Amino acid sequence: MDIKTYPEMNERIKDILVLSGLPVDAYAAKRIEELEQEREEHLRIMGQVKAEIEEFMSLLKISFESHPGVVEKARTFNATIRKYREALEWIQYDAPPRWAEKAAKALES
Repeated sequence: MDIKTYPEMNERIKDILVLSGLPVDAYAAKRIEELEQEREEHLRIMGQVKAEIEEFMSLLKISFESHPGVVEKARTFNATIRKYREALEWIQYDAPPRWAEKAAKALES
């Protein structure tokens, strides 16, 4: 079964869970809130990493123009960066939450 989630529905579900008054529902509502905050932090970090990659790539392009001897090494590096970008997008959109958390911590160091 494929279930899509939406921020608006998360808010409604959290409200319903809190209003039920059951401890297990309060726990679930709290966990949803924590996961949403973690996701926002991961997205912020991913945005920073993407911006740094873009800046580096523009500097690399300038290096190509002024130092043609580095072109082959830069192409290899560019392929690595491309794979890194793909991995970041996978983490951002498709990875299980624990993977995204581990990746975000790794990127911070």
